[in-house]
Amino acid sequence: MLALVGTVVASSGFGVMLASLIKSTRQGGPVLGGGLSVAGMLGGLFTQAVPSMPAAFNKMALALPQAGDEELERVDCRTAGNGHARAIRSDARLGAVCFAIGVLVFRRRFA
Repeated sequence: MLALVGTVVASSGFGVMLASLIKSTRQGGPVLGGGLSVAGMLGGLFTQAVPSMPAAFNKMALALPQAGDEELERVDCRTAGNGHARAIRSDARLGAVCFAIGVLVFRRRFA
């Protein structure tokens, strides 16, 4: 349950950051749809079956909330008895950074 909280924080911050890039209502669909699709591809959601992904893609996946490997890492943390603290901290950090970027862009636009 606690790992879900970290994922929600990261995804919410990422959503606010993407929403801050939208300048008109007509851009909503392409920016959110395209942004989430690209993030899913770079995060590894669609490429889990590829056995030898380049290291650059694996590093990029760590900066996205859609990373499937991070979900597996959370399961490993729980089964190893390390708890959820490490996974929640990394997700909360990612969510806070994305949220801060979104807030800065919104402030600049609406100031």
